[in-house]
Amino acid sequence: MTRKFINNLLIFILSILTPYIGTIFFILTTNIFILLLIFLLALILLIVSGITLTNIESHKSKKKYYLIVAGLAIICYFLTYNIQRNTADLVYYKSKEVLLNELVVDIKSYKKIKEMSDGLRFWKSVNNISIEANINDVDTTDSGFGKKYFLDDVLKKNNIDKAYYELFRKKLIDTGFESFITLDDGTISFTMDGMLDNCYGIAYSETGENPETNDCGDIIRWEKISDHWYAWGTT
Repeated sequence: MTRKFINNLLIFILSILTPYIGTIFFILTTNIFILLLIFLLALILLIVSGITLTNIESHKSKKKYYLIVAGLAIICYFLTYNIQRNTADLVYYKSKEVLLNELVVDIKSYKKIKEMSDGLRFWKSVNNISIEANINDVDTTDSGFGKKYFLDDVLKKNNIDKAYYELFRKKLIDTGFESFITLDDGTISFTMDGMLDNCYGIAYSETGENPETNDCGDIIRWEKISDHWYAWGTT
């Protein structure tokens, strides 16, 4: 085997494995656009290395197999996507299990915070009230979407200790959540990411029953991860 053949074979194999590894280990913790860019690059390298291997393969009987394997790998990825996604949920849960259960205990015991965001994005909220930590960004004159209240005033009005707010905010960031909300049935729904009403996350549920809706939309995916923990997706 020549060095060129070995290098292209390694690229070929890594290009096949990249989407699987990315989906199982990184889809819940990496920006989706960055991940899609990596997947696109892997696809391009898979095609290029497959064609190169076909051209430099010395055994004529083996030439056809590289592009066949590439095609089967792509088809297999889409056919097994649901399995990969369920595995990704389990991998994420196991990596954050202690933090997740601590956060649920804190939310259930404190009771005063029913909903809040991590405070890192444009839309920040506590108990469904839009907030700003910087008083210079406060605007209570806007009657539409942009109306924002001063964080300290909202916390005081809701009798929320700021230390608890900061504790919850830190734990949301540490677990990779955008926000959480306690639903009417007691389910605690954690949002990881998404746009408009297409969101995904995980939820803590005592009953295990799909609550059908959350603050992001209608729940169309509800898959058990572990005891009381479920992956959800909305549309």
